[in-house]
Parts: sequence; C-alpha cells; structure tokens
Amino acid sequence: MPIAEGTRLDRYQILSPIGAGGMGEVYLAQDSRLGRKVAIKLLPPHYTQDPERLRRFEQEAFAASSLNHPNIITIYEIGEAEGRHFIVTEFIEGQTLRRRLAAGRIPANEALEIATQVAGALATAHNAGIIHRDIKPENLMIRPDGYVKILDFGLAKLTEKMVNAELFENHLDSEEFRTHAAVDGEPDETSPVEVGGAVQSTAPLSAVDETMPGIVMGTAQYMSPEQARGLRVDWRTDIFSFGIVLYEMLAGHAPFSGSSPKEIIATILQTDPPPLSRYLPEATESLEWIVSKALVKDREERYQTAKEMLNDFKRLQRRLEVEQEISRTRTSQSGKTGTRSNPGQDTRLSGNPTQELTINTSNTSVISNTQSSGLFAHLSGNGQRNKFGNPIFITLATVTLLAVSFSLYQFISSRSATGSPFQSMQVRRFTSSGKVTRAVISPDGKYVVHVLSNAGKQTLLVRQVTPSDNVEVVAPGDVTYRGLTFSRDGTHVYYVLAERNDPISSLYQVPVLGGTPRRILRDIDSPVAISPDSKQLAFLRRVRGQGEDQLLLANADGGNIRVLVSRKGADFFSISGLAWSPDGKSVACFAGSNTGGRHTHLAEFNVATGQDKLISSQNWSNVGRVWWLRDGRGLVATAAEQGSPLAQVWFFPYPKGTPRKITNDLNDYRDASVTDDARALATIQSEANVNVWLLPSGNNAGDTLRARQITEGFGHRSGDRGLTWLPNGNLIYISRASGSQDIWMMDQNGKSQQQLTTPETRAETYPSVSPDGRYIAFSSNRTGNSNIYRLDINSGDQLQLTKGPSEEFPAISADGKWVIYTATTSSKFTLWKVPIDGGQPVQLTDKLSTWPAISPDGQHIACWYRQESNAPWQIAILSINGGEPEKAIDVPTTADWNIPIRWTPDGNSISYVD
Repeated sequence: MPIAEGTRLDRYQILSPIGAGGMGEVYLAQDSRLGRKVAIKLLPPHYTQDPERLRRFEQEAFAASSLNHPNIITIYEIGEAEGRHFIVTEFIEGQTLRRRLAAGRIPANEALEIATQVAGALATAHNAGIIHRDIKPENLMIRPDGYVKILDFGLAKLTEKMVNAELFENHLDSEEFRTHAAVDGEPDETSPVEVGGAVQSTAPLSAVDETMPGIVMGTAQYMSPEQARGLRVDWRTDIFSFGIVLYEMLAGHAPFSGSSPKEIIATILQTDPPPLSRYLPEATESLEWIVSKALVKDREERYQTAKEMLNDFKRLQRRLEVEQEISRTRTSQSGKTGTRSNPGQDTRLSGNPTQELTINTSNTSVISNTQSSGLFAHLSGNGQRNKFGNPIFITLATVTLLAVSFSLYQFISSRSATGSPFQSMQVRRFTSSGKVTRAVISPDGKYVVHVLSNAGKQTLLVRQVTPSDNVEVVAPGDVTYRGLTFSRDGTHVYYVLAERNDPISSLYQVPVLGGTPRRILRDIDSPVAISPDSKQLAFLRRVRGQGEDQLLLANADGGNIRVLVSRKGADFFSISGLAWSPDGKSVACFAGSNTGGRHTHLAEFNVATGQDKLISSQNWSNVGRVWWLRDGRGLVATAAEQGSPLAQVWFFPYPKGTPRKITNDLNDYRDASVTDDARALATIQSEANVNVWLLPSGNNAGDTLRARQITEGFGHRSGDRGLTWLPNGNLIYISRASGSQDIWMMDQNGKSQQQLTTPETRAETYPSVSPDGRYIAFSSNRTGNSNIYRLDINSGDQLQLTKGPSEEFPAISADGKWVIYTATTSSKFTLWKVPIDGGQPVQLTDKLSTWPAISPDGQHIACWYRQESNAPWQIAILSINGGEPEKAIDVPTTADWNIPIRWTPDGNSISYVD
C-alpha cells in the first residue's frame, strides 16, 4: 500500500511519492534532524516475508554505501521503522537517461561526457568488488549541472548464486515470470513519474523493461550474454550492459531488440548489432571501436576492466578537444591573414619537446594505442594549411608478448618554437585489424603497403591512403617479412622475406597492386635502399659464423653484388635498415662498435669510396628504420636513447645538428617512412598493457579460467622484461610504474608492492633470485652498456658484476656462488659465468647459445643453442662448468628462442614456448 503524505518513518517525513521499481517504492522525504530533503526507498511489506528479497534489499545498501564516488548515489542510512525496511539516499535533481533519450539521439560529445562519468563510477565499484548487474538508462540520473549518478545497486553482486541457463530458459515463458515482470518492472505510467527528482519515461511498460529478480538478475534488453545464460558473472557484465547503453545514446535505439524478453535474449546471444555508423554516419572509427569492443560477446575479448574503457574515453575526449582547437586556430589564422597553402612548399621535420606524450609541433595530435600501430602524420610547413595534403592515418599492428588491452587514442597538444617547420600534424587511424607488423608509405603518399600477421601466417597488403579496402599483394604464407621498400616511381614494392625452415632471407619485387613476385637476390638481412636513379640497391648482410657485417651494393636486377664496407670483430652495422641520399653520393645507416662499451651512431658511407662520416654523434641503445628526406635537409629514424627501453621517431638534421624528437610518449616505434614531399609519414607504433597473472599448478595447471590478475597499470608492462619467485613466495618483477624500468617486489595478491631499484633513466631486465633469497642478479643499461648487477634485497646495496660491451639474461647457480649469463656483444651469443661476489668472468660456450637456465640439482645448464650459424635452434643441456653439450634436443622451427626456457621442478623436463 502506498504511504500517505505526512507519514513519519523514524525521523523522516514523507512528502510525496517519486516512483517505483523492481526493488521497492521511492518517496521524497524531509530529514527532520538535518533539515534536508532525501529519497527513501521502501521494500513493500509483503516482501519482508521473503528472506531472499530482504537480503538483496539490505545488500543494495551495504554495497552502495561502501562506495565513495561523485557519480554514484550517496547512501545516508539503512533502517527499519514500523516493520518497514528502508534505505535513505541523497535526493537527486534532474532526469534519468531514459527521459533524456526520449528527446532523441544524444550528440556524440554529450554521450562521451556521460560515458566517461559512468565508466569512472564503474571502475571504482569494480575495484571495490561490487558489480551492479543492472546498468540501464533508468538507473542513470543526469543532474542539471551535467553530473551523472548511477542508481540502484539492489542487484549488486557480492557473493550471489546464479541459476543455470536451463532454469532461466524454462522460466521465461512461465506464469511466475510474467507475475514478477508486472511487479518488478518499471511502472506502467500514464503521466510523468519522478524517481529521485528525475522525470522517468512516460512510455508504457514493455517487455524490454522487465526485470527478473531471483532468477537471472538484470533487465532483459541490457543483459550481457553470460548474464542471459545464467552463468556466474563478473565485472565484465557491467561493461557489456554499459556498451548497450552507449550504443543506444549514439544510435537513438538499442542494439538488441525483440517482441519478448526471450527474443531479446536470443538476439543478444546470437547476433551482432548493426555498425554504429549506419545510424551515426559521423561516428569516428575510434568511437565505433570503443562501442564494438564493449559489446564483444566473449567476455575474454571484451574490455577487461572499466578502467581500460575509461582511459579510452578520456583519450578520445582529448583528441576531439585538440581537433576542435586546431579547427579554431586554423579558422582564426585564415580569417586574419587570408593565407592559402602552397602545395609545392618544402616541409621539414623539427621541433623541441615541451611536455611528455607530445608530438613536437604546434596544434598536433598523437595516437597512443595498447597495441602496435602505424601512423601517418600530415605535415604542413610554417603554420599554413595544406588543403592538398593527404589525410593522416593509423595502421594497427601486432600485439606484444603478453596480454594486451585495446585502449585507443590519446591526443596531446604541444607548441613549437617560433619559425620552426613541421608546424602542424593530424593523425587518424588507418586500419583496425590490430595485426599489422610492418608498413611503408609510397613516395607520392597514395598507398600504404603493410604486413598482416594472422593465425601464424603473414600477408602483404596494399591500401590507398584515401578510404578504401585492402588489396592482397602477396597471398598468406608461413613466412616472416623483414622489411618493405617502395620503388622510386611507386609502382613496385621490394620486400625481404624469411621462409619457414630457411634461415637465409631473400629480396623480392612485386607490383604494388599485386602480381607475380620476382626474387631479386638471396642472403640479405636488412630492408633495401634504392638509389635516386633507381639503378642500384644497397643492403646489409650479416656473414654468419665470421663475425662480419657488410654493406653491399648491387644492380637493380640483383646482379653485380659488391661489398662497399665491411665491419668486423667489435665493429658492426645495425641491420634495421639504411637510406640512400637524394644526391646519390652516400648511404646512411646506424653503425657502431663494442670497443670500450657499446656505441651506436647514425653515419653515412660514401658509395664511391666507402669512407664513413658521422651524421650524429649521439649514442643509441636501440635503433630502427632510417629514411632520408628527398630535399636532403635531414633524415627520419626510429631510435631509443641510452637508458630508455622505448624507441621514438626522430629527426636528424643534415649535414649536422642535434637530433630532435618527432614523437615523445610512452609508445615504441619502428619502420618510419616518409613521402617525397615530407607531408606524411608512416611508422609502426606499439604500446602494451602488460600485467602479471597467476595460474594454478597441480591438477588445474593451465586452466586460464582460474587465472588471477595481480597487477594493474596501463603502460607499466609489469613482468614483461622478467619476473621470478622469491623463496618466501613473494614475486620479483620488472615494472615501469615509476617511469623508468625498475625491479619491484610484491606478494602473491599483488599487494605490498615495493620498488627495489631507484628510478633513473635506464632499463633493468631479467631478474634472477639466489636460492637463499638474499640476492637478485639482473641486467641494466644504466652506464650505457647492458651489464650484470647484483642487488642485496636486505640492504639494497648493488654491485656491478660485469663491465663488457653487452651482457644479459642472468641466472644464479643452485649453490648461489655464480651468475651465468649471455654475452651479446655480436651476433654470436655465448654463455659466461662470474662469481656472485665479483671477479673475473669465465667463458662457458663458444657456439651460439643464449638464455641459460639452471637445473634444480644445480649440475646442468639448459639454453637455446645452435651448432652452426645456419643450423636450426635446439635446446642444449650443458654441464654447469660449460663445454660441449651433453645433449641437444630438437624443437619445432616455430619454437620461440627469444623467450627463456625453464626446467620443470623435478628436473626431468624442459618447458619452452612454441
């Protein structure tokens, strides 16, 4: 029975009814003690006889009252008076999202603002272990000031037993369901009804609004697939439901519909919604991506946390803000000066970093992805608009080693020095496959050729820069593409290919729009560079087994191969790529030496004499593709500074000058290429959300459904560069949580996280723990070279154990006296050991060997091993004192030697990744 106005419940005087829902009636009341208006939610008297309903009613209050977030309704009190159970909450002025939707489709910017607030609230609730389970427009209130509040945690799941799918399926057509729907659905309204101060929808009750308390929790139209099946749910159910709400806001109607709850459920389980762009043509690809990812039926492929989704909303908001600012600025400049762009004007790359996560131009935007991606940057010089320039696009690329979430865009604005070229840049996503590994843009900027890696095979594709579909250039194959280069006229593509079971790569040429590939030459280890007259090729070759790197020239047809420069011993070339100068007189590439430490510089080599000259004296820890601008004023390359684990895109002035960053963020870049007019560039961009998870052992080993994530943090890459156990059960792992890449420690629940090495500009990697748990051996490039260090966990003292040009992958012996490691000074990696208290290193192998792992009994070393440079990789078992292998185990050619191997605890088997 309704409560009459003026009735008192404890200290609350009922003023007027507000509305009713599945869990009770809501009234506006006056708090006589505090003198404020509140909303009181009452459980109907006949429900008090139902222990389950009463428990859920109380659970709503306890769940919501434990949350403290501006976008979650505030719970004041839970109580009982005259046999009536009630919850007292803040009184919210405004309207429900349902009422707002009744006015029509919500503009994208407004919907994005609402979505950002809701995602933030859900992230807080989920972090507290609370799942809402009934996210729908009726439970989202919009205040006049724009604040959004989530209502009704009456279905919040703390420890709720769910019925199985069969019970739910049978129940949908039952009389009991129809009775519950009539009682627990939204009210059949003939006039506006306010709930918490909000005017609800005046539409009559329909099947899509029905809720099923006590059966399968939630509202049919907003259920996740797992919820609809009656399965045990987690926080990802809220993400799917919110995805439905987001789609409805943007499209103007829900993505799933039907004439009955059963039909709606069938649609949710079996069909995908129409693309958002069908109803919202102006929807950006990034917005459609977010909606689609929230509505993935497989929850393992959906957004894994509301925090990830929140990050994407924020990045997209920043992008839109920057684009609006760019538009305003350009409009203002155009109005003031009347300047028109000159399509023939030279453009150069430059600019100094002014803040983190910045492209060094004025009025710019940059994309930040959790997956690898390629980007095209439209560059126009001297601040003028270039209406003839090509659009800017992004090519998504392959995921990294561990789990990756799909956070989409982060756009940051920055300023350039007055008068600097490269004044503006725009970025747009180019494809959304998430599986592109290499990309190159044509000289005229019309095409992008890229490599798609899918299901173990790689395909060469081409796509026009203007909106178009991919065209297959070379069919999928069990191959690996090492580098792509356009011919000078843009009609052909050269690519370096490594086929399965063949360690020797070959150079091929194929027409850009597809045709029969033609092999040009064999035994090549870098992308090819083409002379300005298109008559010669330059490339790099690593002579296996001889410790020699060669820079070679050949005719365009692959004939007349000759060595221009050879570097032996401690001297080397980086095989990431090279570039031919516009005047045809020299070839640029990264080269270096391991003498007195590892040094890598950008240099040019005269094609007539082989004489070398430094372009930049700066030392780099990691380098990628290099590209010479056609006007000759500089080069573009991807490279990582000493101490940094991440490569950025750099501009190198020519013939001299200080290198300047084009990108400056927490992503990793490779394969930069630039159009002839320097108005667009393409590069592969990579950012990963890597975290540490625990899997059970014993009978449940490998059961990923039992996996438990114990670290959080976007861009922290926790555990990506090494993790291991301490004897007491704690974990030692590598993380970038502090900005640099350091060693951290935590317990098995991810708690008590402690940074063990101090934050500096460096990269710590591959920790190994001594049997007594006292020492950690690890690799660090803090001095510019990668060396082995020892850390005392108790005192924090550190000792440098090696001082060679490059040492990595340490493993502490079972007796705790030695550190076995890999010397990586050349292409011929070898194993060494050094006393854990310091001393003279001892060589253990003279064949190609890496990633040592110590057996449980301490008597043997297992490692990746090659008898000859061209032989396939094996797993070798060596004596702890080194020497020739006692056993060599053949493994599939698809086994990944870049990932360490491990002994099983009984010492009888070796595990590896294939």
